[in-house]
Amino acid sequence: MHSHVIAIPALLHGTRCYVDASIESDQQNSNPTPAGLGVFILNFQEQTPQAIYVKARLDDCSSVIMAEAASLALASAVSHNLNLSGVSFLSDCEQLVHFLNKNDISDPSDWWIKYFTETLRGRTV
Repeated sequence: MHSHVIAIPALLHGTRCYVDASIESDQQNSNPTPAGLGVFILNFQEQTPQAIYVKARLDDCSSVIMAEAASLALASAVSHNLNLSGVSFLSDCEQLVHFLNKNDISDPSDWWIKYFTETLRGRTV
């Protein structure tokens, strides 16, 4: 595992969107389980900044990365429907972030996330 020390915190300009998911730990080859999805948007495109919270449930989730991908897809859809531009999406799921930052996202390690990553493909993440 690589670690990086950042002496000065990164400054993000514009709207920020934090995503997270909650699911029981991965149990490969087990029955799908519900997952909680969370989206927190700090919208600085308005005169008065807005905080937008979205809480959702994914009924048939098979892995942590699937829950995280669903949360990011939900955040992308909400941001798109609110006509937000220049949104910085932030996730604590290192595996998903590395996958989405690859040049080719057509072959995910977990095929259950394919629907969600294809949803994101047309939007800037």
